[in-house]
Amino acid sequence: MLSTAASLYPVYVTVGGVVACLKPSTFAWFVNRGPTTYSLALGLIMLAMGLTLELKDLLGLFMQRPLSILFGCVAQYTIMPAFGLIISKSLGLPASLSVGLILLACCPGGTASNVVTLIAQGDVPLSIVMTMCTTLGAVLLTPLLTKILVGTYVPVDAVKLSVSTLQVAVAPILLGSYMQSKFPAAVKVMTPFAPLFAVLAASVSSLQCIL
Repeated sequence: MLSTAASLYPVYVTVGGVVACLKPSTFAWFVNRGPTTYSLALGLIMLAMGLTLELKDLLGLFMQRPLSILFGCVAQYTIMPAFGLIISKSLGLPASLSVGLILLACCPGGTASNVVTLIAQGDVPLSIVMTMCTTLGAVLLTPLLTKILVGTYVPVDAVKLSVSTLQVAVAPILLGSYMQSKFPAAVKVMTPFAPLFAVLAASVSSLQCIL
């Protein structure tokens, strides 16, 4: 039952998006609280996933599968930007929309990809490590790629991005892994609910982008 409910992530986002467009005030309680609430929601998503992971699984990836991490990061900053450029050219989008689409394609992976990986019972540790690595890499790669592809330099605050990554991604994951090792009985009870909680939190968070 819980796994089925968690697998309905696209439905939650679609329904929520329609409601947000038709009646934005429905989600005013969340949006009006600003970026702090959004960051808190993302942190809770990562905490929920951290409860399902062991710290040794995350750290072991760097030693056991460095090529997987490297290939994933390379794909993030080659395939995505290339498709962003191809789509914008194919559709003949105006300059403003093209810049926006290509900028989005040059951004790192986000927590939504981790949630989807969790739902699909994929390699969650690899997904999380790739998200952290691509986010840190965005300091150099996002401005560079936007400059190359659209001739527009988009600065990225390296310090702010690094601190945000630590707060929203790294710290909650480490906390979840720590809780798993220290309070296994309690975490065992909570773990079945983690995917559904992450999905609901991600669905609500995505609405702030729409609004």
